[in-house]
Amino acid sequence: MRTVKLKITATETWYPEVEVPDHVETNDEILEFIQYYDNLDEDIYDSYYYTDTCNHKCETEVLGDD
Repeated sequence: MRTVKLKITATETWYPEVEVPDHVETNDEILEFIQYYDNLDEDIYDSYYYTDTCNHKCETEVLGDD
């Protein structure tokens, strides 16, 4: 028996839906609104709240003997 080292890379992509005011129209305005409005960005970037819309991807690579 021998020990080998693995590299596990996991990525997550989630798709939250956020309400923005009607006057916030462009993508830049939306991103600015999310960043500065009442810590909204903290909720958006917390994947725990979006587990139902989260896409998980995991890759494994063998790096070799330890």
